[in-house]
Amino acid sequence: MAGGVIVVDRVGKHYRRGMPVLTDIDLELAPGLPTVISGGNGSGKSTLLRIVAGVLAPSRGRVLGRGRSVGYLPSPFPAELRLSAIAYLRHLAAVRGLPRARATEYAQGVLARLGFAGDAGEPIRTLSKGNMHKVGLAQALLPTSGLVVLDEPWSGLDFAAQRVLDELITELAAEGRCVLITDHVGHALRG
Repeated sequence: MAGGVIVVDRVGKHYRRGMPVLTDIDLELAPGLPTVISGGNGSGKSTLLRIVAGVLAPSRGRVLGRGRSVGYLPSPFPAELRLSAIAYLRHLAAVRGLPRARATEYAQGVLARLGFAGDAGEPIRTLSKGNMHKVGLAQALLPTSGLVVLDEPWSGLDFAAQRVLDELITELAAEGRCVLITDHVGHALRG
């Protein structure tokens, strides 16, 4: 699903009486062109992504053109989910309006490409950290959103899965989707 330009307009965030985390951030996310935000830990990258994804409200400013459905991979991915990987992916696909058969096919395809090693019928909380991360990526990449927001998506992936993720991001861009990514280790610059 292709989307239009998404505009981050003078976004700022502060928590109670503390110092500002973000101040007057302006950003334009163009369909088909992944945007990578880099910076050290504690620089506000994840806060900005949560705001762009609609998970967190800004203290000031606004995000325009986001749409109703956003593919979002938080960092870290929630580890205590009782659903199986495949049930979780089917559920999120249904919430986003994707038919069950298409959701299952898509989820299994992405998990296989990323090298998911294990039983997708097992509860997510019993999976390895790497497999949990792959489930998180699969749900964020469901083809139901014009905006995909990935927080440190290469973290915890082996080299082969990192290369596949690079391919998947290229495919998202080719579909005309807006992609926003954080990267504190410089993977995007190597890719």
